[in-house]
Amino acid sequence: MNKKLNLILNYLLIFVTSLILLSLIGLILTKVTVLRPNYIIKVMDKTNYYQLLFDDIKTEMSYYTNQSGFNDDILDDTFTLNEIKVSLKTYINNIYSGKKTVIDTSNFETKLNNKIDNYLESENFTIANRKELDDFVKEMAKIYEKKIIVTNYLTKFSPLINKLMYHCQNNFFKIQKIHVKSQFIFPNFYKTIIHF
Repeated sequence: MNKKLNLILNYLLIFVTSLILLSLIGLILTKVTVLRPNYIIKVMDKTNYYQLLFDDIKTEMSYYTNQSGFNDDILDDTFTLNEIKVSLKTYINNIYSGKKTVIDTSNFETKLNNKIDNYLESENFTIANRKELDDFVKEMAKIYEKKIIVTNYLTKFSPLINKLMYHCQNNFFKIQKIHVKSQFIFPNFYKTIIHF
């Protein structure tokens, strides 16, 4: 009876240790990949995400420019692919470092205001209500900002994963200590394992 109990306890201990070890490996892999800003940025580089984002921003803004009576070329040179890369990388690094995540749209707004003013001047239009133009520029800036902002759900889960890793490591070491102590209590443990 004692031998069967010894065998059951040893297998149960091995099973629990294996589960904790597998969980720990999964958490480490998650922490090394998804929870690292460099990994996210590398994936964005590989998948040509910046160009897709650039095209998406341009397309969505063109809907508003057309409705407002402007040509699509009013958006030319108001933002560049490189500016999007820098904004997005800064945003991602700020998310992971816990800094304030704000997209600076002042440069975009200034360029767009200048383009609108040049267009209105070239067409000999007079501005009756500057507030409407300012609202239009702010709406374009919101689109730019909204498209660049990446959901930060990973940073919400980062503390949870760190906590889980800590508990898994502690439990793994506790089980290891129990396992070492059980060698003295159940001396036939290794003989049983070797036979299977």
